[in-house]
Amino acid sequence: MNKYIIYISAYLKRCVAALSSRLKTFGSATSAWLRTKTGRLSENILRHKVTYYLLFVLLTVVLFALWQLMAYSFTETIYVSVNLFFVILFAFLILFIINYAKKLVAESKEEVHKKTLLVRKKDAELRSLKSELMELKTIARHQQTFGLKSQEFVNAVERNKKNARPDDMPGQYIIKALSECYSVCGGIIYMLDAESGKCVLAGSFALCGEPAIKEITQSDGFLWQAYSTGKVICVPEVTDEYLSVLSGLGSTDKVILSFLPIKRENKVIGVIEISSFEKLGLVDIWNDVSSNLSALL
Repeated sequence: MNKYIIYISAYLKRCVAALSSRLKTFGSATSAWLRTKTGRLSENILRHKVTYYLLFVLLTVVLFALWQLMAYSFTETIYVSVNLFFVILFAFLILFIINYAKKLVAESKEEVHKKTLLVRKKDAELRSLKSELMELKTIARHQQTFGLKSQEFVNAVERNKKNARPDDMPGQYIIKALSECYSVCGGIIYMLDAESGKCVLAGSFALCGEPAIKEITQSDGFLWQAYSTGKVICVPEVTDEYLSVLSGLGSTDKVILSFLPIKRENKVIGVIEISSFEKLGLVDIWNDVSSNLSALL
């Protein structure tokens, strides 16, 4: 007897487990179905708000009318139901107007924000253009000033060349004109010697002693760099300890050194080295000045 009771108990447990499993599966499927239907219903409600609002109003009125029929006469039910319908409809109309007004306000704020960003962008572009215009005006003014000054320099070179003495060095008139037109602390010029083919000392101005470099070689720092590359070099704040390596001017105070190559038909035929307490405008337009100067050499 006990044996049969054990079998029946085990069978019932299996049945309960199977039923529980099926119920769980059915519950999960039902829950998923309800979530799907609810999601679709909410999407439809969001997509067709006005339609569902009206259906809700009608359903509310119908239910209210049925309830009224149970308590009052048919005429009173119709009267009250119609009033209720218009009250609910008016309430929904107010809600619709409020929502539409909120939408318009949000769109207006977004439009104002976009226009504000656009105005800021245009304002930044305008400031940038004004800054560029000021820079161009400054450059044009400097070029005009430097151009007039450089023409004075070229005229001074031509004048000094005519008045040069026979015992002057071959480039002395150039360095003399430079000292007349610009505030330089000292200057030295090297010119290409046709016989030796070397760039040698050709004139100087306001040196403390004999020029430190008589002939430009590869070991002569920026002099050689300017001579070999044909590029203008400006070295700011040069002190005493470096002058013996970089310069042919010798000892002096802290200055700005400028190395100006002289060209004729794109070939370097000389180098001018000048020292000054501030950068000269001549340095910025030297390539144009050099082309005018080469015609006088």
